[in-house]
Amino acid sequence: MIKRLKGRFLLSAVAFSLLSGAGFVHAQDLVIALRAEPSAMDPQFHSLTPNTQLSETIFDPLVRTDKTAQPVPSLAESWEVDGDVWTFNLRKGVTFTDGSPFTAQDVIFTYERVPKVPNSPSSYALYLSTIDKLEAVDDHTLKIHTKGPSPVLLPNLSMVPIMSSKAAAGDAPEGKTTVELNRGDGLIGTGPYKFVSWRRGSEIVLERNDDYWGDKPAWERVVYRPITNPAARVAALLAGDVDVIEDPPTDDLARLKADDKLYVQETPSLRVIYIALNQGDEPPAGMQSADGKNPLTDKRVREALSLAIDRNAIVERIMGDLPHRQVTCWLILGSGLPRRSKMLQRQIPPEPRNC
Repeated sequence: MIKRLKGRFLLSAVAFSLLSGAGFVHAQDLVIALRAEPSAMDPQFHSLTPNTQLSETIFDPLVRTDKTAQPVPSLAESWEVDGDVWTFNLRKGVTFTDGSPFTAQDVIFTYERVPKVPNSPSSYALYLSTIDKLEAVDDHTLKIHTKGPSPVLLPNLSMVPIMSSKAAAGDAPEGKTTVELNRGDGLIGTGPYKFVSWRRGSEIVLERNDDYWGDKPAWERVVYRPITNPAARVAALLAGDVDVIEDPPTDDLARLKADDKLYVQETPSLRVIYIALNQGDEPPAGMQSADGKNPLTDKRVREALSLAIDRNAIVERIMGDLPHRQVTCWLILGSGLPRRSKMLQRQIPPEPRNC
């Protein structure tokens, strides 16, 4: 739900959509309270929401996804696929914030750097796993050869911000290291904002990229402040210490929506949180049936566990009975399951009595 408002805002999703938006009456500075601080400024170190929303403000991917998760042009203006070969026509006239031109070599450098980043808690290599070969036809034409059919290549590429092959070059195998990028050395992108400073635990400061190729950013300067306590975020907003907060507590939403000085934006999430039951031959630790077998291989046990979950209570009491919040009992079993049988390699619809 979107309401019109005067003054400050509440943010419940990615910060970029607000930062680059137009039509808002605003001052030149915007202060945003984050629920969590990024673990790094290196845009390839950790695939994590706090990191992603910051990197999307400094960098651009080859392709973006719109509000319905459909691929749309970004640094690539268009693309076509012929079998396992994807051809991307790159946007001309784009420069990084150091003035260097964006070319196909920057894309190749970026994608080749991903698996070289050491100690990544959650690597971006997942998004590039279907790529077999990268080929720069010329400065503004890139061919990506995949290992086979890759229907999710475009949304995967939307997750990988493009770095400057010049600014991010270095002596380490990955070029500029995460430590160097964290202090801003080589942190050069084509995005709507450019990095100014990061004081851990205190604030991250960005300033507008006046040469941005897309729509002019709405704010001259953006300050991100990590405030991990939800109540403290709301208090900071109401006191005027910050202009935007993300993820306001569900218990406070009714009160915040009633305040005509505030804007509450609610957006359905694509995120799915699930419980995967270990149905391998070996019993999970601390769980064993009388015959020594894994009890989770028994359909009746799985049904009993499902019946024990009060889904309506979770939605009403924990999720605040918000629209779009769902707790379902669909079971999806895929190739990641150990010792799976062929009969499990399919989506199994729930039986009504289990919901």
